[in-house]
Amino acid sequence: MADTAGSAGATSSSGGGGRYVYRCQLRWADFDAYRHVNNVRYLELFQDARIDFANALLPDPQRLEAATVVARQEVDYLIPLHYRPGTVDVPIWVTRMGRSSATVAFEITDDAGGGTGLQSAVPSGVRARVDGSAVYARGSCVIVGYDVTASRSRHFSAAERDVFAAIADPPLHRPDL
Repeated sequence: MADTAGSAGATSSSGGGGRYVYRCQLRWADFDAYRHVNNVRYLELFQDARIDFANALLPDPQRLEAATVVARQEVDYLIPLHYRPGTVDVPIWVTRMGRSSATVAFEITDDAGGGTGLQSAVPSGVRARVDGSAVYARGSCVIVGYDVTASRSRHFSAAERDVFAAIADPPLHRPDL
């Protein structure tokens, strides 16, 4: 998939390896008095990536009667992301798929210098990726298919399962998908 425009200052693409990558420009409002990204903003970045993914790839994402809702979410803050110019990448991928729920994993990483020519210095003692980028946070959430009219969970459609399978890492090999 070619890069597509997301929200202001954001682009996204299917990054290969089963992951969908949302690239976002950091804003001054994302940072707190300590000059690092506020913990709540990490969850907002994860949400922005899910919404961008849904709008780009899911069939009819604005059809509200067949929505998805977040049932559970967690995040591990690994290293502070301090103020700096440039973007971050938020890759997302599916780690588990059921009939009516899926687990989606996330990371917030440097963009490895892409687009800005800048890379954050990876603090000593923190493992950098092969490309030199750092992972600032990891998280996951359980999303559930939801029937708004009936106010209850619903099974994912075949089209939704196909899209989730396309960003599964490792690939999903279940006969019911």
